[in-house]
This record gives sequence, C-alpha cells and structure tokens, in this order.
Amino acid sequence: FNGGRRNDTSLNIGPGGTVTTLDTLVATPDGAILRSITDNTIEVAGGNFEREETYTGFGANVAYDVNERLSVSADYGYSNTERNESNQEFRIQSNISPVIEFDRTNGTVPQYNLFDEVFDVNDHSLFVDRLRVRIDNDVERDNTIHSLRFDANYDLGDGLFKNLKAGVRWAEQSYFDPTGGSGVDSGDPFNVTNGRFSFEIEDNFDFTVNDQEIFETDSDDPVALAVQEQLIGIIGSTNEACRTAFPEGDSFLSSVREGDLITNIDDDGTILSSTNSFATFDAQCIAETSTNAINGILDGLNAIILSGDGILDDDIGDDFPEGSVLAAFSSGIPQTQNGLNTIDVTETTTAFYLQADYESEFADIPLSGHIGARIVRTEVDAVGFRSAINVSTSDNGGVTLGFAPGLETVTASNEYTRVLPSATAVLEVAEDKLLRLGAFRAMSRADPADLGFGRDIDVGGDDDDPVSIQALLSGIGGSGNPELDPLMSWNFDAGFEWYPNEDSIFAIGTYFKQFQGGFNNVVQNETFTFNGEDVVVPVSGLQQVSDDTSNLWGLELTATHRFSYLPGLLSGLGAKISYNYAESDFEFEDSRYGDIFVEQADGSIVQTNQGIIDPANLPGLSENVLSAQAYYQIGGLDMQVNYKYRDNYFQPFTSDGTRIRYVNDVGVWEARASYKITDNFRISAEAINLFSTPREDSGFVLDDVYLVNDYGPRIFFGLRGRF
Repeated sequence: FNGGRRNDTSLNIGPGGTVTTLDTLVATPDGAILRSITDNTIEVAGGNFEREETYTGFGANVAYDVNERLSVSADYGYSNTERNESNQEFRIQSNISPVIEFDRTNGTVPQYNLFDEVFDVNDHSLFVDRLRVRIDNDVERDNTIHSLRFDANYDLGDGLFKNLKAGVRWAEQSYFDPTGGSGVDSGDPFNVTNGRFSFEIEDNFDFTVNDQEIFETDSDDPVALAVQEQLIGIIGSTNEACRTAFPEGDSFLSSVREGDLITNIDDDGTILSSTNSFATFDAQCIAETSTNAINGILDGLNAIILSGDGILDDDIGDDFPEGSVLAAFSSGIPQTQNGLNTIDVTETTTAFYLQADYESEFADIPLSGHIGARIVRTEVDAVGFRSAINVSTSDNGGVTLGFAPGLETVTASNEYTRVLPSATAVLEVAEDKLLRLGAFRAMSRADPADLGFGRDIDVGGDDDDPVSIQALLSGIGGSGNPELDPLMSWNFDAGFEWYPNEDSIFAIGTYFKQFQGGFNNVVQNETFTFNGEDVVVPVSGLQQVSDDTSNLWGLELTATHRFSYLPGLLSGLGAKISYNYAESDFEFEDSRYGDIFVEQADGSIVQTNQGIIDPANLPGLSENVLSAQAYYQIGGLDMQVNYKYRDNYFQPFTSDGTRIRYVNDVGVWEARASYKITDNFRISAEAINLFSTPREDSGFVLDDVYLVNDYGPRIFFGLRGRF
C-alpha cells in the first residue's frame, strides 16, 4: 500500500463527512505510526530469488617431537567460497486509488480498511496502471584464503615457568566482487552493465529503462502514438499471462494478527467484504512475458527514439550519443562487468607470538596461567576502477577535462602493525572453587567488502583559462577505503566457579571491554595521476575508524545439575540455565535521521545533520539473554528441550549498513534427540522454533514494526557415520 506516510486532505472514510490524514494519525511517543489514512494506489510486489554457494576446503598438518622437551607442528589450509545471488523482481500497480486506513493499534500486523471505492485486492485485473521489472545479479563473490601455521613448544622443566610456546601465522585472503555487494543500474538504457537491468512502463506513456526516462508523454505523431499504445498494452497482457493463486490460504499470518487483514467498507459504513489474501503473480513469468513483448515492438520504439519524437531532450538527448538505440531485452540474469563499485582486495597477515605458561602459589593458593604477546602485521592491496579522463590544453595553455570511453584501473595499498599482549591467572581458592582472571588486547579488522577502491570522478566542464587540473575536478566520490584502520580493544574478565559435587556447577563471571567501535564519515586526500601528472584531491563518501572509545560491561551466570542420584532411568535427567546481562555506551547514528558528522581532510569535524531519532547500540548486542535446557542422557540416548530468549538488538540493513534496524524481543523453543546405534553410527532429529514464534523487525525506532516473518517450525533428520 503506497503513500502510508504522506498527508492527504478531504478523505471520504464513511458517513458524515471527510477528514485529513493528520486528523486520524496515531503515533507512539517515539514517532512510530500506529494508524494513518491516505488516498493512494495499491501494488503487488514479488520476486524470484536464488542463491548458490559452493565451498571448497582442505588442509594438511604434521607434528614432530624433536626430543623429550621440544615438539613442533605445522599445517596448511585452503578455503574458497563462491556465492552467486540472482533475483527477478516486479511491482505492478492498481489503476484505482481507494482511501486506505492503516491500523496497527490492536496488534503487530496492521489491518487495512478500504473506503470510497470498492476495491477487491484479489482481482488481478485491477493491477494495470504501472509495471516495473528488475533483473539482478546481486552478488557474484569469490573469497579465497591460503594459510600457514608453525608452532613450537619447549618444556622448561621445574620453576615458575613450565613451558614456552612460540609460533608464526601467515594468511592471504583474496576477495573479489564485481557488483560491489549489490547490483546497480548502469544508468544507460542502451547498454546493460553492472549486473542489473530494469525497466518501468506506466499507462501515462512514461517509459524508463535502467533508471533513465525515455518517453514522458504521448506523441502527436500517429505512428509513435500507436507504438506507445502497444507499450502500455504490455502491462495488461503480462498481467493476464502471469496470474497465480494466493499460496498461503485464509490462514495467512493467522498466528500474529487480530481479525482479517483487509476490509472493504461502503460510504455508509457497511462492511462489504473482508479477506486475508490478495492477487499474486509469478515473478519469472512477468520478467519473461514483458521482455518478450517489448522485443516484439522494439523496431517501433527505436524508430521513435531515432526520430526524437517523445524523447526527453534535456536528459536522454544530452547524456547519450546521437543514434543510440535499445538492444533486445532479456529476462535472463545479466552478466556482471567490472565497474566503479567493483571490490578486488588482497589482504595478507603475518603474526608472531610468544607465550609462557606458569604455575606457582599466591598466599598458599595454587596459581597458574599464561602470559604472552602477539605481533600482527597486515597488508592491504586494492584494485579499483575510476572514470577515464582525457586531458588536453588549448592554445593559450588552458586545461580541458573530458570523459573518455571505458574505465581506468587504479590501485592502493595500506599496511599496519599492532602488538596484542595477553595474560590469564587461575587461583584454586579451594578444592571445589576456582577464580579466573584475564586481560588481553584484541584487534578486529574491517570486512574485505569495505576495503574497495572504486572512485567516481566529476569534472567541472571545459575551461580555456590557464587553470590546473585540480581546479577542474568538481569532486571525487569513493566506494570503499583500503586505508581503513582496525578496531582495537582492551578486554578484562573475572570469573568464579564452584563445583559443590560431581553433578553440579555454578559459575559467575564479569567482563569489561573498552573499544574503538565506531566509524566517522571522512573526506580523505588521495593522489591521482592524470596525463602523467600527480594531483592530490579530497575524496568524499569514505569511512574511517573513530578515535573515540566506548565501554561494554556484562555479567553472566551459569548453573547446571544432573539428577544422577535418582533411581533407575530417572538418573539421566539434568538441567542447565545461563543468563547474560550486557550494557554499553556505544552509539550508532542512523545515516538518514541521526546526527551526522564529517571529518574533513584537515582533521576538523563538521556536523551536517541534526538527528531526530535515538542512536542504536552495538550491532547484535542484547541487554538480556537467557538460555534454559532440560536434558536426558542415558546409554546411547540423548534428548534436550531448550528455551532461548533475547532482548531486542540492533542489526544494520544488509543493503545499507548505515541505517538502523532492530530485531525485536523473541523467545523460541527447540528440541533435539539423538541415539548412538553403534560406535560408528548415530541418528538424530531436531525441531527448531517449535511453536512458530515470529521474528519482528522494526525500522529506525523500536516500536515501528515493518516486517514480520512467521515461517513455522522446522524439523531435520540426520544419520551420521564415522569410519
């Protein structure tokens, strides 16, 4: 339902008069809309999504005892992951605009009341106003890792330090993604590139290809008008060819809604009908039918384009070469090509470590642990692409910049070294009680997907005055930053364990972390070569690790008990419960509605946006997490029933990791059972989400639910053999 967040006036919603959207608006204190009324169209959207992933991995290791005190080991590992994601999507819109009431005041899933015009959402024939098709090769990713490890362990004998460990680690990770994480329209209707192709037909003669509008209005020429009428007719013919029955039935979302989803109400308030379904269409059929139909009138479309009749001269005519024509459309997934968003990164890490294990006493209390340090060096090499630029000079020495066909390859490198110390201590305060202490420094590297080096150049146009190349560059935008630093943290933890008997454990632990957990939007100076001349230019749209630090602290409790003292078969019963509380002062600002600061090339900070919503916390951090388990283990039989609960947590959108999304509170039940038939064979069964608990996602603020997934329980059976 379109237009849910705009204001309309003079809306007819029943007997006695009209209202505006604002008259009936109901919102939470945080701004989430619970009830709204609008006058707009209705559309059906669908898709055919496919993901294919192939993983190949192998390794080899060897160990050797040099003598009684010295032992060495080494191994090699190889890992390759190839992932491809493709998608055929469509949106088809109604030609009727009823008054629509959105109402979420009585439950999680909204109910819709339709006024003013009788609109049967199950009637396929009503969706003939606008058709949009998008065919994507969203992801074509190849990730390869080679790794080597060598370790040595030397027994020091008696004394404070018992043994000395040393080793080296080496790894090379190659990450390649020509789409840059998502397909992007080329912006060129006459050339399909970048792994995404899209078009849109409207019944007002608008026709858009790859986000470029070709026709805006109908033509006065009878021949052109006839072709445009054929184009509009494709909406209806595709609609008729690709209709499907609603797949869910009347029980759709029945476990999470109150009443029917959609109700038609007459002007006098009479309920005309209600339903829990709507018209649906086959996405692949729509892609194939519409593209074939457009190809059938392609000669006529190109004749109009070549004649200039109906072309937007200020847009298509200026941006593309004269004589450009549309090539045949295809419903197949387009092949990807290297572009400005391509990510081609090689990350090489080399690490050395030294660790000593010790045993002693502290105030007659046995004490053991280790102390050591790791030195890690990281090298990043990124290959990217930028717009090709021609540089020429006029007779008076002036400089002219212009775009050349194709792209130019650019490279960037970065390296850094970090020292990571660590120490642990275990005090045996009694035979059944242990106190554990630990401190260490940790490093988190950026995702390789964030280390790309695509650069989009804008030029200021021609200028015959004797100015520099730098002066003619309007700006350079970046996608990815190879110079992105790692996130560093100091970590401290303390725990107490009590073993009152052979069947019971009680543990309590606390932890504290101080970390760099944020990123700043930055403008960064980079050097580019134009016509053999190096030019330093500020690049915008990049991110860099913030120097600000945040804190995280938490408390965890664990208790487990086995009822081995019960008679007979009851002795296999047991239970376990774990609880974790965590809190952090980290703040993640939304890129649309939060505070936005940009660090300039000179290091100064400029605020560009004043936020209107609260920041989120650490991604994935829930304040309260609870896990409870009842189990039964006897002989070869192992059975478990688990309950898992966690508070809401922040999870960035996958398509735009700068926006706030919350996964709401959820508690789920699971069950598992396995039986060991022999020493070599085991059968198992597992049931996840036993009671079909839905997942709810909220956008921007916690109570603005925008997505509910209710997929029911999932059951798995397995047989494992080991030889």
